Amino acid sequence: MIKVTVTASSDDSILEIIIKDHADKLICAGVSCCLTGAINAIDDISSFDYDVKEGDSYIKAKSSINSHDKVVLETLYIQLLTIANKYKKEIKIFRERV
Repeated sequence: MIKVTVTASSDDSILEIIIKDHADKLICAGVSCCLTGAINAIDDISSFDYDVKEGDSYIKAKSSINSHDKVVLETLYIQLLTIANKYKKEIKIFRERV
């Protein structure tokens, strides 16, 4: 099962998305595509740390991010929620505030 942890600030802006573990090949491919697309869409990549590895990937804001990149992270979250809603036994998403 894929486990996604989304960390947001007190104003609900996403700061970090961590993706761990495995699921069915189709689900893993979908999650990987969403994450890779989000990283490619980031406007100011220097504001982020990220790594995409099988079973252990993340994207994390290092500093304040522009509004475009906030939308990209929120879109990634919504895409992952869409997958999780369809494949409940394959992916779980946890959202926390700091």
